[in-house]
Amino acid sequence: MDFTLSKYEKLLNAAKDAGYHFLTFAQFASDGFPEGKKCIILRHDVDRLPGRSERMAEVERHLGVVATYFFRIKRESFVPKIISRISSAGHEIGFHYEDLCDAKGDHERAWGLFKTNLRRLRQLAPITSIAMHGRPFCSWDNRDLWNTHDYRDEGISIEAYHDLPWEQMSYFTDTGRSWNSAWNEKDRPRGVIMTEASLSCETSDQLIQLIAEGSIEYCCISSHPERWPSSVAGWLQVHFVDFGTNLAKRLLRRYRNRHNLA
Repeated sequence: MDFTLSKYEKLLNAAKDAGYHFLTFAQFASDGFPEGKKCIILRHDVDRLPGRSERMAEVERHLGVVATYFFRIKRESFVPKIISRISSAGHEIGFHYEDLCDAKGDHERAWGLFKTNLRRLRQLAPITSIAMHGRPFCSWDNRDLWNTHDYRDEGISIEAYHDLPWEQMSYFTDTGRSWNSAWNEKDRPRGVIMTEASLSCETSDQLIQLIAEGSIEYCCISSHPERWPSSVAGWLQVHFVDFGTNLAKRLLRRYRNRHNLA
């Protein structure tokens, strides 16, 4: 089975064996990529089921790997005890913001929500990194908030889509239950042409093989820990959720295409 915690552990071991160095977003923002080293930035979007994030963080800690965990300020993600434990394990905590969608496109209200939610998360861990939550069924793109406001005014040093040197990097995301899936609506940098390496992977085994070859110098691997359970029951649950979500995205895309043509 693909997208299991044991498969994720194989991916990490392949990267370690290939000589990759792991960075958090905060480390990159501070020092950039270390000279002469192949690097991976591990990004985890905690959309829901945060207990699976804690198990993933423990696997990483055991292997001596650091990652950045972006938490939503929603009941299904925001669990202070889990956030504190992941932070204590040596990982970075970031803010998975979605305030423009919550404010229904009102930029001033969204900016106020962003600052309030950021303060809540900062009660648990230092926060200098943020990443937009895609919300594929929302009419707004949460990144558009930065057309009118500047996250740096609130002590944020890096936004996951805006501030990485994408022209130098490959990007892999498990959104859509396939690496760089066709059903990824928003979870990608804008205006960036994917590298051939990014487009060559669909399964985790393919990604593991690509990483094991060590030919990619810099990459960001973005995953959703809820998608990587350790049990068969958990795998079946998220498999059917992903199937339904992808079907809904397909229907929404058809509706939008027909509406645009009309």
